Amino acid sequence: MTAKTFFGIRERLLFLLLVVLAVSYTAGAWYTGYFQTQTQAAAERKRLDNITGTVADALSAAGNGDTRKVSALLDAWVAAGRFSYGALTDENGMVLAQAGQILQNTKAKTVNHAVDLEPGRGMVLLQFPRYIAPSPFAYLQANLWSGAISLLTISVLAFVVLTRYLVKPLAEIRRSIMENEDVVLDDYSEVHDDFELILQQFRSFHRLRERNREKWSEQNKQLQAQLEHSHQQLQDRERNLEKTKQELQRLVYLDPLTGLFNRHHFEELLGEHIKDALQRGQRYTLLLIELDQLKSINDNHDSTAGNYVIKQIAARLSSAKAGCDTLCRIGGKTFAMLCANVDQDKAAVLASYLRNKVSASSVQWEHTRFDITISVGSASIPGSAGIASGDELHKAAAVALQSSRGKGGNHTVHFDQIMDRMKNPEPAWLPNMDHQVSITG
Repeated sequence: MTAKTFFGIRERLLFLLLVVLAVSYTAGAWYTGYFQTQTQAAAERKRLDNITGTVADALSAAGNGDTRKVSALLDAWVAAGRFSYGALTDENGMVLAQAGQILQNTKAKTVNHAVDLEPGRGMVLLQFPRYIAPSPFAYLQANLWSGAISLLTISVLAFVVLTRYLVKPLAEIRRSIMENEDVVLDDYSEVHDDFELILQQFRSFHRLRERNREKWSEQNKQLQAQLEHSHQQLQDRERNLEKTKQELQRLVYLDPLTGLFNRHHFEELLGEHIKDALQRGQRYTLLLIELDQLKSINDNHDSTAGNYVIKQIAARLSSAKAGCDTLCRIGGKTFAMLCANVDQDKAAVLASYLRNKVSASSVQWEHTRFDITISVGSASIPGSAGIASGDELHKAAAVALQSSRGKGGNHTVHFDQIMDRMKNPEPAWLPNMDHQVSITG
């Protein structure tokens, strides 16, 4: 789409400039003519006053009653053009001497002036040509050609300046607008002026900006909603990640069947607790607990029944571990109980309580009832064996458990009891009994 320019911005601005220049020139010329006319009229009046005073002084000085001298003086001044008619009269109004010719019925073109002489010597009558001030328009007419040339010169300069600094940039803007189809919003086929076209395009731009502002506002709201949704999703993922982390930690430290701590965590806790108890000089006891009938249950039924029995016994042990810190499952049928501030005597009481708690009632699985008993082996610090680490305490408790099982199960043996029977308080034999503690694995 292109615009047909018949009377464009350049022509309009140039026409406007010519009108302003013509009006300004006419007003200035009229004012100049009027000012000069008033100046010339004032100068002429002053000149006539000076002539009148001069004539009166001369006549007063040169008259002395000699009319011939007065006539000769008036003739000389008329001939010099100082006035057109002059006369000397006595005090009665009789003409004593005159020169020139009186202009009759020319009041509009002459000035009659009378000058009194000294008392008793009459007066001087003078007639001057009236100064007709030229009209200001006459001055304008006299300077018409020079004004026209000035207007033409200024117009040419204005044309060049407007073309260079205004019209060409506007034309470039218009051309860019018309060539960009993305921003041409309206039909400007009826627009024949560059400036009007640009104004219309700027109005279109304004409407486009308002529509885009509404569109951007809506998009901003959508983006804000998406951001909030993404933030919520991120928070959900963080919570899920934390749950997954906790689940992984549970899988690392907990036994999946019973929910108790597993062997890995048991070994960590045992080392830390024994080290702390030895440093503080506190009593500490480890109880190893083994299910006596689990192997026969698995052999005669299946692992489902054995797992069910393990879960039931774990629940009973958890409810009966009063006074102990932690219950762990460290093997297929073996549990470990960590008890702070428990010595050998308290350990024996606790072991007996646990055995009674487990064997007090049978375990019902489907249509089968299982009577379950446990064997308990324990070891304590400080004790007669001189145990100095968690690993040694674990081995000592395993030896005691092995001894308890050797009695046919459902027994409790403390490691110090074995040491007393052997009459050997030194634990030098413990490293050679690794084969005996393998049952806890």
